[in-house]
Amino acid sequence: MATSFLSLRRTIRNSNRNTDYGTKNYQFSTGSKKLLGLGVGAGFIGGAGYGYAASLVTYSIFHRYLYLQKMLHNNGYNSSWDEQYHTNYYDKNNCQEGCPPNSHCEWGICECDRKSSSTEVTPDNHQDPFKQCSQSLECSQIDINLVCLGGRIQKVCQCRKDMAWNSVLLECQLFLNAQCQVIDEHSPPSLLVTSAVEHAKKDEKEHYDKEVAKMKKKHRIYCKEITNNMTLQGHANCNKQRERCVKKDCLSKENYKLDEYIKGWAKDKESCEDEAC
Repeated sequence: MATSFLSLRRTIRNSNRNTDYGTKNYQFSTGSKKLLGLGVGAGFIGGAGYGYAASLVTYSIFHRYLYLQKMLHNNGYNSSWDEQYHTNYYDKNNCQEGCPPNSHCEWGICECDRKSSSTEVTPDNHQDPFKQCSQSLECSQIDINLVCLGGRIQKVCQCRKDMAWNSVLLECQLFLNAQCQVIDEHSPPSLLVTSAVEHAKKDEKEHYDKEVAKMKKKHRIYCKEITNNMTLQGHANCNKQRERCVKKDCLSKENYKLDEYIKGWAKDKESCEDEAC
């Protein structure tokens, strides 16, 4: 997982540099049909027919979409962010009205358990899912993401927050209400975006310079420690060698000529004393 994340970070950084944070033209493969992003209007993502990997991608897009909605909300723009709802359910990974049996909650959305299959329902229920109800159990028999909501007088089955009914696939799906079709990859960036890019590049350079300074400082300290350790080790080795020499009478053993001279001098002295010279 860590390796995959590092690889993803490198890919994002390279993309940022190559496109100048998305402000320069970048090409998509010819004939590709985007489901979301620049040049695309509101639309559905995910669905019950997708596998585990596709679900992870779906929620990754969903998180980014809600982050955008929250930023718009915090800056005074109209958005689908509901502070009370998203704080109580999305942020806490809870589902409004809970999830029916054989399903679990993911970021406010109910999903079928992997080992179980979804409950079969009649096509008639699918064609008219927004029926009157008294409790969410009645709605979940049609779709696990239909809940019973409304006033005291009348309640009807509705898709959960951030979802809408897909009349083609006949199920509640995540719906990204982001209108981006008037701007595509070739549209010139606004002054606000250009300013944000320059600010991001400045922050990135400052962060890079700080990291380089830290590495240089760490390298200097490391080199100094190595040098000190080598010096201390050298002194220790010298002391050991000197101590060993003293204990083993190295001078006389290593310098054979001096040893012989000393012995010869001692004999001459003894002879001289015997002869009283």
